[in-house]
Amino acid sequence: MINKKIRQMLCAILSLAMFVSMINITPYVAKAETDEVTESTSTNSYGLRDNVGEGVILHAWNWSFTNIKNNMADIAAAGYTAVQTSPVQRPKEYSRSSSQTGWWKVYQPTSLSFSPGGHPWFGTKDDFKAMCDEADKYGIKIIVDVVANHMANNDGKKGNCREDISSQNDSTYRDDDSCWHLNGSTHIDYKEENLYRGNSQTSLTRGFGGWPDLNTANSKVQQGVLDLLKECIDLGADGFRFDAAKHIELPTDPDGSNFWPTVINGANSYASSKGVTLYNYGEILDNPGTAISNYTKYMAVTDNRAGNNVRDAVKDGNAKNASSSYTYYSGQSAKNIVLWAESHDTYANDDFTGPSHGVSQSNVNKTWAIVASRNFPALYYIRPSDTSSNMGTASKNTSWKNKEIVEVNKFHNFYSGKSEYLGYDGSIVYDVRNKNGVVLVNVNGNEKSVNFSISATGMADGKYIDQVTGNEFNVSGGKISGKIGSTGIAVVYNPVVVKDPSVSVSREGGKFSTESVDVTLKLVNATSGTYKIGTEAEKTFTTDTVVNIGSSLKIGESIVLKVTATDGTKNYEKQYTFTKIEKANNVAYIDAPSSWGSTIYCYVYDKNVSGLKNAKFPGVQMTYDEEAGAYKYEIPEEITSPRVIFYSSDSHRYPLAEEPGLDIEGEMIYRDGTWGPYEKLELPDLPVVAEGYKRVFFKNTAGWSKVKAYNWGSAGKAKEWPGTTMTEYDKVHKIYYIDVNEAGGYTKIIFNDGNGTQTGDLKVPSDEKNMYTYSSSSWSVYTPPVTNGKVLVTYKDTKGNTIIDSKTLTGKIGDAYEVNAPIIEGYKFVSVTGNEKGTYTKEDITVSYVYEENAVEELKAPLVWVRAKSNTTAVLTWDAVEGATGYQLYKYYASSGQIVKSKLVTDTTATFYNLKKGSTYRYIVQPVSDTAVCSNVSKEYAVDVKMNAGKVTLSSVSYANNAVTLKWNKVDGVNTYYVYKYYQSSKTLSSPKEVKTNSCKYNNIEGGKACRYLISTEKLTKLNNYSGDGVISILTPAK
Repeated sequence: MINKKIRQMLCAILSLAMFVSMINITPYVAKAETDEVTESTSTNSYGLRDNVGEGVILHAWNWSFTNIKNNMADIAAAGYTAVQTSPVQRPKEYSRSSSQTGWWKVYQPTSLSFSPGGHPWFGTKDDFKAMCDEADKYGIKIIVDVVANHMANNDGKKGNCREDISSQNDSTYRDDDSCWHLNGSTHIDYKEENLYRGNSQTSLTRGFGGWPDLNTANSKVQQGVLDLLKECIDLGADGFRFDAAKHIELPTDPDGSNFWPTVINGANSYASSKGVTLYNYGEILDNPGTAISNYTKYMAVTDNRAGNNVRDAVKDGNAKNASSSYTYYSGQSAKNIVLWAESHDTYANDDFTGPSHGVSQSNVNKTWAIVASRNFPALYYIRPSDTSSNMGTASKNTSWKNKEIVEVNKFHNFYSGKSEYLGYDGSIVYDVRNKNGVVLVNVNGNEKSVNFSISATGMADGKYIDQVTGNEFNVSGGKISGKIGSTGIAVVYNPVVVKDPSVSVSREGGKFSTESVDVTLKLVNATSGTYKIGTEAEKTFTTDTVVNIGSSLKIGESIVLKVTATDGTKNYEKQYTFTKIEKANNVAYIDAPSSWGSTIYCYVYDKNVSGLKNAKFPGVQMTYDEEAGAYKYEIPEEITSPRVIFYSSDSHRYPLAEEPGLDIEGEMIYRDGTWGPYEKLELPDLPVVAEGYKRVFFKNTAGWSKVKAYNWGSAGKAKEWPGTTMTEYDKVHKIYYIDVNEAGGYTKIIFNDGNGTQTGDLKVPSDEKNMYTYSSSSWSVYTPPVTNGKVLVTYKDTKGNTIIDSKTLTGKIGDAYEVNAPIIEGYKFVSVTGNEKGTYTKEDITVSYVYEENAVEELKAPLVWVRAKSNTTAVLTWDAVEGATGYQLYKYYASSGQIVKSKLVTDTTATFYNLKKGSTYRYIVQPVSDTAVCSNVSKEYAVDVKMNAGKVTLSSVSYANNAVTLKWNKVDGVNTYYVYKYYQSSKTLSSPKEVKTNSCKYNNIEGGKACRYLISTEKLTKLNNYSGDGVISILTPAK
C-alpha cells in the first residue's frame, strides 16, 4: 500500500527521477546470472517459465479464488507464469459493504491467518486449494499478497496507541501490548534527509503510517505470519508478495530484528520440504532508506519508480525517456527487481484517483510492452471494470489477454535471460533481445510504418514476423523496416514454440454416485488420440468425443480411463480412475440471524453439470428444525456435486452476490459466521439434583451474553444481586439452569443479564413446571434430551499406521448402529475388533478395522551421474528405467544423515541452481510409477558433486558388460586428455589414462558401485590430497 505522505512527495521525486533518466540513455545489457541464462527452461506447452523471477505475473486484483480458477486456461494461454491474489486474511468491516470501493479493507486485516471460515469475498480454503490445483495443471504459480506490517485501525487519527487498534482484530494480538509499537507516533518522516529505520517515532519502521503498527520483532507476531505462509503453502501457494515491506525492519537496521530471516527462511525451508521453491517479493516504494541488497538477500523487491517513469513518458509521448534502461536498484540480479506499468496503488488510491487512473488503457499497455519486453519479472494489474461491483467479481476489462499483451508476454518468456538493448527513434521505443528479436512501441500514436537504423543493437539481418499483426519486418544493413499495427505495439521475432500433444478431459477421475458419468475428450495439439475404458477395446478419436463411464460398476468398484494422443511425432498418455460410491445424504442448515426473518430459501446447483439446480433462484423454502436449532433443507439426490446459497433478501444472503455457492458434502451448517460439518448437539450429563433442591431452567431468547439468577425467599437471599451465574446447558437452544434450595424456602427468583435487564419477581413453580422462557414470560415443563452415545471407527494398516481418517457416529443411547469395512484403494481388509453392530451406550464404543497394503512392484535403480556445469549449477543425469513413469529426486545431507525429497520429474536429467561454490552436494534418483517403486532411497545410492567446474564437459555415460564408458565434448586445441580415477576417502587420483579421442572406457566395474573420475586437459603432477574439483560422480546400476 502507498502512504499518503509518500504521495505528497511523488511529484518532486519523479521530476528528479525523470531528469536522471534523461541523462542516462546509453544501451543497457540486463545482468543475467549464468545459472539463469539458458538452463532454466519451460516444460509446458504454453511456454511459461518454471521460475516466477523469469516470467510475468498477472495481478487478479479483488478476484475470488473461483473466478481465478475459472480463467486459468486463458491465463496460461496469455503467457502469465504466475497469478497474484489479494490478501487471504480477514478484512476489516467486511459485513458493512462488499463493493470494490472498499478494496482498502483487505489491506487492514483483522487476522494473521487465512480468514477463519473462509474469506468473505474471495472464498474458502477449499476454493483456494482448487484454484492452486487448477494452476498446477497449467504450470502456473500462485503468489499470495500478505499484510504483515500492521492490522486494522479504528479511524487512523490517533497514531500508534491502543485506542486506534480495532476491536475487530484477532484478540491473540489485539490484547497483547508486546505485539504493537505503542510509541505515540502520529506520522512517518519521508523527507530524504530524515529517512531513518531505527527506534524513532517518525522512522520508516516504527512510525505511524495510518494503521496500528505491529511489533514485527515480537516472536508471537513472527510466528503468526510464518504460520499464515505455511497455511497457504499447504493449500498450494508458490510464493508471496509482502505489502509495506519497506516498513518492516531488517537485521541490519538500528534496533533491527530477525523478522525477515525468521519468516522468509522459515517459509522457504517449509516449502522445500514439500518440494516447492517459493518466489517472494516485497513492496518497496521509493527510497527504502537502506541498501537494497539488505532486502534482496531475502526476496525480490518492486522498483516502482522505474515503471512509473516509463508510464509517464509514454503518456507524454516522450520516446527518449520511455526508452531509458535506468533502474533505481543497480547491480541487482534481474530476477530480484519487479517492474510494472501500473499497480493497484497507482490506480485505485484516494478513491480511484491515483496517478495512473487518468492514463488510458492503451498507454498502460504500451508501457507494459516496454517494461515486460525486458529481462525483469513484471506485474500486470487488471483494472476493475465496475468499482460498484462486489469484491470477488472478475473484472470485465480483458485487456490483460489482448493480442498485443499476450505476444509481449510470450516474447518475455522466450527471451528469458538473453541480452537486451533499449533505444528510440523519433516516437518509437525499441528493445532488441538476443540480437534476433525486438519489441517496437509507438508512444505518439498507433499505426505507423518505420524505417530506421538499429545497427548499434547488432540485430541480425533477415525477415521477421510481427506476432501481433502478422506483418513482415525486414532488417538489412542495420536498418529495420515494417509497419506497426493499430495497437501501436509490434512484437517482431521468429519464435519456435514447441507444443506437446495432450488430451483435455472434462472430468479427471474421482468419485461419483450417479449410475454413470459422461466425460468429454478433446485433443490438444494432436491429430488423433485413443481411449480405453477398463478392459474394453481401445478406440480411436479425432474430434471431440463423449464417453460414458461406470454403468456396470457396483458401489465401491473402480475403473480406469486411459487416453493417448499424438501429433505424428510426439506421444502423450495418461490414466484416470473413477470410483462409484453410495449417494451422500447432503443436508444444508443455516442458523440465520433474527434480521433474516423466518422465510429463508436454499438455492442448490451442481458445480459440474451446467443448468442442474433444485429450482429457479432463490431456490426452495427451508423448514425450521427444532433439534438443530436451525433452518434445514435436504438436497435432491441427482445433484451429486452440490453448491448452496442461502437467501432471505438481497441484503440477507450468503455467500454474497456473484460469489460461488458453498461446497457441501454430507450434513453441513452455517452458524456463527462459519460453514462446516453439522454435528448433532452433544449435551453434557446433568449432575444429580441434591435433596430438597429443584432444577430451574431458563430459555435465553433475548440473547443475553451472560445469564444471572437472583434467588431469595423466607430464609433470605441466596447471593447478593445480581445473583449466581447460571450454567449453560444447551448452546443451540440457549437453555441455562440453576439448582435452587426449594426446601430451604428460596422460592423467589429473578433472571437478569447482570447489566440492568431482568424479568419481574417470579415464584418458582411448586409443580412439574421447571423452565421459564423470556420471550413468552411463561413457565413450562422441560425434559432434557437423552444423552447421546458415540462409536469411534478407525482404519489402520498392520503396522498401526492410520490409512484414512477415523469417523465418529453419534446416536441416542439404546438406538442401533451398524458399520462396515469400506474398500480402500491399495489395501485389502484383514480383520476387525469391536462390534460392527450394536446399540449406543453411555460408554464410548470403538470399532477398529485393520488392512494390509497391497504388494508394490520393484523398479530397478538407474545408472546415475552428476557433474558441476558451473561453480553454482549442477546437472544430474540418469538412464531411463523400464516401467518408470517419473523420477523422484532427493537431496542427501551427509552431515546429518537426512534425506529430503526434492522435485518429481519425468525427464532423465535435472539441473540444480544457486548452489554454493566449493560445497559438495549429494543426490538420489528414485524411479517411480503408479504401481511400482524403487527401494533405493538411502545414502548408498547417492551421487556427489563438488561445486568447482572443470574445463571438460561430460556429454554421456554408459554402462554395459561391467564397463563404464565416458564421453565428453572436445576442447579446442587439445589433442590429449588425461582421465583419472578419484578415490574420495583418501583424496587421491590414480595414474591417468592418456587418450587421443574424446572417450574413455573402464572395465571390471561392478554394478551398484559409486565411481568417480576426473577428465583433464593437462597431466597433473600431484595426485595426493586432491580437492575434488571437476570430479564426475557415477553410480552404476545394481544387478
